[in-house]
Amino acid sequence: MKQRSRACELCQKLKAKCEASSTGKCDRCKRAGVECVPAAPRFQRDRIAELEAQVEELTRRRLRDTPTNESLIPFIDARIRPDEQRRVLTAYTAHNAVVWPFLSVADTDLEHLRETSPLLLLALLAFPGDTLLPAHVQEELVLKAMSTFGEEIIAKGNRSLEMVKALLTAAFWFRQARQVPHGHCYQLTQLAVDMAIDIGIAGPQLVRTPPAYFSETKNPTSLDARKTWIACFLAAASNSLCIRRPTIVTWTPYLEECIQCLDKTDDCLAHMARIMKICNQIAGT
Repeated sequence: MKQRSRACELCQKLKAKCEASSTGKCDRCKRAGVECVPAAPRFQRDRIAELEAQVEELTRRRLRDTPTNESLIPFIDARIRPDEQRRVLTAYTAHNAVVWPFLSVADTDLEHLRETSPLLLLALLAFPGDTLLPAHVQEELVLKAMSTFGEEIIAKGNRSLEMVKALLTAAFWFRQARQVPHGHCYQLTQLAVDMAIDIGIAGPQLVRTPPAYFSETKNPTSLDARKTWIACFLAAASNSLCIRRPTIVTWTPYLEECIQCLDKTDDCLAHMARIMKICNQIAGT
């Protein structure tokens, strides 16, 4: 008897020596009366296992992903007419965006929001415009936004640039709902920062969680993505000053690079970030 160059499936499973017999079967398979099949090469088995795991993950994701975003527009329309939605967005652009100018022009266009970013639309209607809508409608919008955040982010684990913007909108103009007394802008900011890191817009210095590698945004170094990451820094830094906790976003070379990119296009946001950096340095001394 001689040892085979490659073990059969049974011997491989038992981690035993595979010795061929005169019949072509190995000794162990011959005694067991089973077919003697050579084991696949290790790299092939590993690749097959990897592909099977990916298929299983995609199947689970498809089963769990309900069209939550598709149900948001009917929910909003049932409470606010489209012309009222446009009025709130116009007021946001004229007043709120001056305070925290982190959203692009497309992010405040009603048709664009309804078609591609219903969650961001809900956040813009629910949080910044608290004096433009009836109180009971505002309360419903806030509750819906908070429950959608929980369902999409915590329950399903979804990540996107739109969600980061929606979380930041809620954090910057946080409005406490009477039926959700435990909500806090610090928690919303933490979620926004963690998601921003996971989708790859926080730069190479911050490492993403392994499951998030499949969630990277299409262009993580775009101007839009850079503005969003600067907004994450501003939200985290302002929270740090208010509640006297260490900031969850530190100054990095990539953050400095993002600010330099904005110097020619949006110097207001760039100056705000630099001022916030100085404020945090003073608070830390």
